Amino acid sequence: HLFKSVIGQRLMFKESQIVIDSLITMINKGITALPVGDGVYVQESMVDDALSVLKKTYVRYCGFEPMISIKR
Repeated sequence: HLFKSVIGQRLMFKESQIVIDSLITMINKGITALPVGDGVYVQESMVDDALSVLKKTYVRYCGFEPMISIKR
């Protein structure tokens, strides 16, 4: 299991940085968001804006676009 290894800890930290940075950006854009587990809840009308923020933030940290699924 990688979770107990140094690389696992680094990946979890990077994920938390991405989520926190995304949430701050969403707040600044007026998007109300609630982080839950590995996801973020937003109003239906804000899904596209939130998705854009998440993708841009991920690219900034990782260098490539993530695959993100949307559950409605």
